[in-house]
Amino acid sequence: MSNAEVKDVPKVTFIYGYCGSGKSYEGKLLQKSGYTLLDEGLGNNTPDKLSDQKYTALREAVAKGQNCAVVEATLFFEPFRQQALSYLKGLPLEVEWIAFENDVETANHNCVNRLDKPNGKGHVDINNYWREKIPYSFPPGVKPKKIHKLPDKK
Repeated sequence: MSNAEVKDVPKVTFIYGYCGSGKSYEGKLLQKSGYTLLDEGLGNNTPDKLSDQKYTALREAVAKGQNCAVVEATLFFEPFRQQALSYLKGLPLEVEWIAFENDVETANHNCVNRLDKPNGKGHVDINNYWREKIPYSFPPGVKPKKIHKLPDKK
């Protein structure tokens, strides 16, 4: 195929990491650059399945040619990454992963010190559960992004 025949395809950027890692911040940056943002809270996941509501909306946006940023904490679990990709099967697109490092201590610190989200203790409990029960991994070739540590609340 010649360069003249190359067609642009939508890009889906999946952003994952523990609560307090900076996923929503990254998603909002992409939204400011024109991406459709599908953040957490759009439909509920179950322990073994991602939100049909969120991933149906993602598929529809990609089918319309929109670049999308998907914030999804639990994509550090390989079966959930595969499940997310299965929603997009058959669509021409580019996939990017922004994966935050496996640093639950810094993420927990951020949960209790961030000003924009309540329930810091609840998010710490979620992180600690995930650390104990779910393997944290990265797609091949993806370099984990460092979690920025927030200052202590005053």
